[in-house]
Parts: sequence; structure tokens; C-alpha cells
Amino acid sequence: MERVAFLIEKSNMRISCLLNPEDGQDSFVVERTSGAARDALHPLSRSKMTDNPVVFNSRGDTRLTLRLLFDVTLAGSSIQTVDVRHLTSPIWQLAEYVQGMESRSELPRARFIWGRAWDIPVVVESVAERFERFTPEGYPQRSWMTLRLLRLSDELPAAEPPRQFAPADIPETADLPPSDPDWGVHEVIGSSAPDRSGEALWQIAFENYGDPSLWRLLARANDIDNPASLEAGTLLKIPPLSVLRSRKWTQ
Repeated sequence: MERVAFLIEKSNMRISCLLNPEDGQDSFVVERTSGAARDALHPLSRSKMTDNPVVFNSRGDTRLTLRLLFDVTLAGSSIQTVDVRHLTSPIWQLAEYVQGMESRSELPRARFIWGRAWDIPVVVESVAERFERFTPEGYPQRSWMTLRLLRLSDELPAAEPPRQFAPADIPETADLPPSDPDWGVHEVIGSSAPDRSGEALWQIAFENYGDPSLWRLLARANDIDNPASLEAGTLLKIPPLSVLRSRKWTQ
């Protein structure tokens, strides 16, 4: 099992869950349609071809089908509950239209994040859920969710940190106060395989601050010498935005 996450763009809410891409149950499927179609208005009798001609219909779609696991008994959940529906309800809300810009209804945008390889904007096309392990009171404790997503155009290009790092890239700690209980904690998601790393530091900065360039703050706060290599499962300290009031961090 590997941890993946959904980041809801408007609220910056993070939803974590488990994905097993090797269980043989179509847990992770990517489907691309080209947008080509047969011309139904072109009768076969007008042509010697046996097939209707292929015409351009649209730009097509990229669809992701995921089979996700939610379980209240697994460690690492940000919500402590006996009812797994408390964990999955935010996913269901992604399929509900909300009031958007210019008084138009729109689906909530989210980002699907899996290690370094996947960080793409999506909307939910459909969701289905199967419950298991019911308590005597009737609360389900485990859920298998089938989620179908449609990829969106990413209007904000990824801002990765430079590949080569020098000490000057990460500021000194003179203006960084010591950590305290008010600081948040972020678990790096991704594969636990030894040849694969977890999320990039710029991704985590974008999730928590909305600004990928603030990866330097996270690097210094967590004594990270090589921000290009983060192991899945690492717990990072997340300083609050008030730390950024120092002029040194905003230059």
C-alpha cells in the first residue's frame, strides 16, 4: 500500500488515503480518449468505404480510475473516528457542485498527488464506495472506494527548485524561531520502495502555503541538506505563516 493525497484547491484541505497499484484489481488505470469520432451523418452508401470516416470531435479526455482504501484502524489518519464515512465524505463532496465565480455552479477542483510523479489538477467524474467491518452499532470501519477522475488543464506551471543546491539557496536560521506545538506536521507521501522517493519539497510548500518557492523555509526548519530527496513517510515540521513576516524570508 502507498499513500496518495488529494489537495482541494479552494480550502487547501488535504485528504490522505491508501492505494495499492499491484493488487491486480485495477487499482490504478489511466485512460486517454483522442476526441476522434465516426461521422454518423455521413451515409455509407455515399462512399465505397465500409466504415464511416473519422472526424475530429473534441480534444478528448484523460481519465484516472482509482481503487482506494480507507480504514479507521490504520495509523496516520488525521481524523480519529469509528465511522469510516467521516474519512470518505470529503471525497463525496468533490462530486457536488458549488457556487463558483460569476454565480456559476462548478465542481471543486483538486490535485491528485502521488510522490513526485503525479501532481495534476482533477475533478471527480464518479464515485462509488463499498463498506466492510461493521461495528455492533452498525458503523463501517473500512471502505473500498472506486473513484473516476478527469484531468484538468493546469493553469499554474510547476515551480520546481533548482536541481543543484548551494548553501546560499537556504537562508540561515537567525530569524527562524524554534519549533513549538503550534507548528503543523506533514507526512511525506509516495512509494516506500528503496528506488523511489516521496513528494518534492516545493509540492509540500505549495500545499501548505500556496507558494512553491517557500520550499527553502521548510528545508531550513527541518534541517534538510538535500531538498531533492525526501523519503516517503518522513514527518516534516510545518512553520505557520507568521514565520514568514521576517523580511529575510520574503525577499
